[in-house]
Parts: sequence; structure tokens; C-alpha cells
Amino acid sequence: MSKGLSPKVIEHLKPRDRIKADTGENRGVRFSCGNGGTKNFVYCCRSPIDSKLTQISLGSLPKLSLLQARVALQQRKPLGKKVKCPARETP
Repeated sequence: MSKGLSPKVIEHLKPRDRIKADTGENRGVRFSCGNGGTKNFVYCCRSPIDSKLTQISLGSLPKLSLLQARVALQQRKPLGKKVKCPARETP
């Protein structure tokens, strides 16, 4: 079982490594390192409108920390329970 994201995991992630996902109440936050070394946080969810998997950019390091990404996720999650698609709404 995955232990989720941590600052140490994020620090050591290199381009082309697998996307890392958070667990527990922060499920939905994913972290990836692009080929150019850009490290990004995204929120992955199913659209309540058409059931398609949607990725919403939360931000990238160093402008957004892991803690800030988790806060942004908690702001977005309630939107997913409404009839509206969270990808089309701003918190």
C-alpha cells in the first residue's frame, strides 16, 4: 500500500518517474515531474456530467507546496459532489 506523498518523495522525483498519488483524505492529488524537470500538482476526478476522468492543474513547485496543494484539493472536492463539473468551476 502506498504511503502517499511527502516532501521527501517530491524532492527525489525525477523526470520520467511514475506519477505519485496521495492517499487517504487527500486522495485525488497527483504529482508528476515533466521531461523538463517541472514538478506539477493536479487533481484527478470524474466529471459528474459525463463521467470522464478530468485533470485540474493545482499548480507547480516551488510556487505551490504540498500543503497548499492539499488545501486546494479540499476546496475543489465539494464542487465534484454538485451537478457541475469541478474542472469548469473555480473555488
